[in-house]
Amino acid sequence: MSNQLSTIEAVLRQLLGQVSGIRLELAAKGKMPKPGDVKTPAFYHKLQTIGERVIVAMRMLKSMEHGQLLRAERLYDLSRDARYRERRSVDDTLANVERVRTFGGKSCLKRA
Repeated sequence: MSNQLSTIEAVLRQLLGQVSGIRLELAAKGKMPKPGDVKTPAFYHKLQTIGERVIVAMRMLKSMEHGQLLRAERLYDLSRDARYRERRSVDDTLANVERVRTFGGKSCLKRA
C-alpha cells in the first residue's frame, strides 16, 4: 500500500512540475496561445492529458481510502488484541492517503 502511495505522490509531483513549467512559459510570453496559432491545440491537449492523469490518481486514492474504511468496518470481527494493531494500521494508512490527497499541504507546494 505504501508503495502505491509513493508512486501516486511521485506522479502528482511530476504533474505539478509540468504545470509549473507551463505557467512559466506563459508568464515568459505574457499571454495565452491565440486560437489561430498552430501550437494552440497541442497546448490544450497537454493540459487535458495532465488533468486526466490527476483524475486517475485521485480515483486511486479514493479507492485506497474506501478499502481502508472497509477494513475498519471489519475490526470487530478480530480478537481484542489484534484489533488495536489493525486499527493503528488503518488509521496510519488513511492519514497517509489524506496527506497525498492534500499533497502534503503548503510545505509540499513550496518545495516543488
